[in-house]
Amino acid sequence: MNTTQISIITPTFNSEKSIERTLDSVLQQKTKPNEYIIVDNASTDQTLKLVNSYKELFLRKEIDLRIISEPDSGIYDAINKGIRNSSGDWIGIINSDDYYEQHAIDRLLAALTTYHFDIFHGDLIIFDSKENTTIHYPRNDLKNTMSIFHPTMFISKESYAKVGLYDLNFKLSADFEWVLRARKASLSFHYDHHLISHYYKYGASYKNRMRGIFENLEIRKKHSIPLVITYYHLVKEIVFGPVKSFLMQILKR
Repeated sequence: MNTTQISIITPTFNSEKSIERTLDSVLQQKTKPNEYIIVDNASTDQTLKLVNSYKELFLRKEIDLRIISEPDSGIYDAINKGIRNSSGDWIGIINSDDYYEQHAIDRLLAALTTYHFDIFHGDLIIFDSKENTTIHYPRNDLKNTMSIFHPTMFISKESYAKVGLYDLNFKLSADFEWVLRARKASLSFHYDHHLISHYYKYGASYKNRMRGIFENLEIRKKHSIPLVITYYHLVKEIVFGPVKSFLMQILKR
């Protein structure tokens, strides 16, 4: 019998157009999480009404649905609140624009029976605004960029105790900064070559792309990454990111 406790956290703010898809993906996990924590930034639309309408469904599945609704200072402040209030051994974070593959938790638990690791992650499908999809695979050989995907990550509670929570100085790229801290602390990453999550690229990080790029610059400086590498990535993110996206759209036509 599996005794591993799983917590899922979703930060929300005025997410009425997408939150049901996220909620459904948690409900439809083949192995259910123990708790699901919604951390809402005092939404003014129908987000909370929709979440509350799911209470009975989560109760039937014996998933502890918990809702925190109060003003916060951004997505990572909400995530940190969720982590502090979680009780699971492992924590997954899925944003309200995104959703899990049905076997996401199964993949984590299967890996835990064979391997020892602190952080689990896998493959991701990215949707653009026109519902075009691309499967993305992590690049574990790229250590100075966010080459793994936060929506696919399950992180042990012990890892947060060792490394700390997300740095609120970074509004869009705090996950990248956290991963660099985890690597410095020699935490172990396990890549599972399966689809874990679906991600919509019109979320906050894409709407504020340039701010995110310059946050990445500050993060690399904070972690003393050599300036040649730091500015190489700056140019690459500013210039080559849009070029790559443009070419991919041309090839799909």
